[in-house]
Amino acid sequence: MMEPNVYQADIEKMLRECKIDDDNIQKNKLNISDIIGNEDHLNNYIDELNQFIKMKKTTLELIEYARSICYGLPSEEELTEILSNSKNIKDKGLFGKIVEYGLFGQKPNSYSTPDLIKLGYDIKACAFKTLKNTGKNAKERQTLTNCGTTKNYDSFKNISENTDFSECPYYQKSSRFILFVRNDDKLKLKTFDQILNQCMLVIVFFNIEKLPIELKQTINEDYARIRQSIIEKRVSQKGQKYLHIHPHGSGHGSGTRALGFTSTFITYIVAMRLSEMYIKKIEDILITSGRSIAINNIYL
Repeated sequence: MMEPNVYQADIEKMLRECKIDDDNIQKNKLNISDIIGNEDHLNNYIDELNQFIKMKKTTLELIEYARSICYGLPSEEELTEILSNSKNIKDKGLFGKIVEYGLFGQKPNSYSTPDLIKLGYDIKACAFKTLKNTGKNAKERQTLTNCGTTKNYDSFKNISENTDFSECPYYQKSSRFILFVRNDDKLKLKTFDQILNQCMLVIVFFNIEKLPIELKQTINEDYARIRQSIIEKRVSQKGQKYLHIHPHGSGHGSGTRALGFTSTFITYIVAMRLSEMYIKKIEDILITSGRSIAINNIYL
């Protein structure tokens, strides 16, 4: 493993290479405090970032661009310090922490409240993989929140005691988030510079209340199956299409379970976002093969 000071040197070099002209920085027209506190400003900010991403930009270039249009984001020095001080290169959530801090000024934390607390949005990240001769789809599920352990079924009471998903305390952490989608480079362990140089694909707003009724109905049906399996003390993922309960945590013996959206569902909501951006029917965006779906490479 490389030493932290080596990481810092690499990151400082990349930041210098991607540095945007100071004259442009003076033209900032957004303020991060407004963005994280006003949904219209947040929407405008994400729209501008998505337009920039269309030019096949890396995570680092996106962060530099965000700083050029928005006051209040961490400086190069602050960003470098946070990144280079991370000692766990195996941290699967490192990419999410980078965009959370670099694009929203939110330092990583373990609070149960949404990351953008005033607007109720979590900040999440995922990778899309490229399929042979077809397109791209979500590499894995999107974990939403831990919900209990099979070693103590009483720990699932937030689910067992609430018939409707919308009444469950975990709904808040599951219903609204901003998803940052990057292209996967198939490297298992990524250094900081490799993460910063991954290509960004798209940013997706997710609000469960704005989903088509058939999708919301399927999610509610999935929740009912999850709840029944908990009541019967036989937790499994059987029969769950979009929302499922899955193992989470280190070690094969871990009984910890989390709620998550399946990779199929994540692929679908990204396709929905792209259909809005390109003003195309979702059937034009998606490639379907049996139960598998992927997004046409033209749009990612």
